[in-house]
Amino acid sequence: MQTVALSSFIGKKRIVLYFYPRDGTPGCTLQAAEFSDHEGEFGRCNCVILGVSRDDCLTHAAFRDKHGLSIGLLSDPEGEVCRRYGVLQEKESDGVRRECLVRSTFVIDKKGVIRHAAYGVNPRHHAAEILSHGTVAADDFRFLVDVGRKTVDQPRQDQCGPGHEGKTNDCADHHKNYGKAAVGQHGLRHEKSSG
Repeated sequence: MQTVALSSFIGKKRIVLYFYPRDGTPGCTLQAAEFSDHEGEFGRCNCVILGVSRDDCLTHAAFRDKHGLSIGLLSDPEGEVCRRYGVLQEKESDGVRRECLVRSTFVIDKKGVIRHAAYGVNPRHHAAEILSHGTVAADDFRFLVDVGRKTVDQPRQDQCGPGHEGKTNDCADHHKNYGKAAVGQHGLRHEKSSG
């Protein structure tokens, strides 16, 4: 087991940080395989790919080995990092409430600033979409957020992603200050301990 701190990439690499529900499911397998297939292209853009789910490290290792995955997979069993990035949603089924992970992707520049955020993504061709979007290769682009299948500049406070619905000033400030020294609720420089 190895602890990964996103802060260790600052000044060195861009990061594609994607959150997925569970190892071994069809959509998650497809998404991880496509990111692995495009890893060389991301590498040429000086970009590292990291997948995050709530599975444990042993499950990640079996998943990686079974499907020949080459990308880094990070374990967040308690959901601490998932909560910081706003990708957990509470759902009710048969009267039981539980947390579900929303498939989401963040592109973080070399300064530690989130430059692209996509929530509720379709796993098919998602890696190619991120590559073609241009955010992994650009150092001077504006902040973009995908809402559904629509990309908007400076999102309205009610559209900036799960956990932000109905927010006002603090959400606008949050997006304006992504990645600054005071990290805020998405934990860009969060150092996850391995227990």
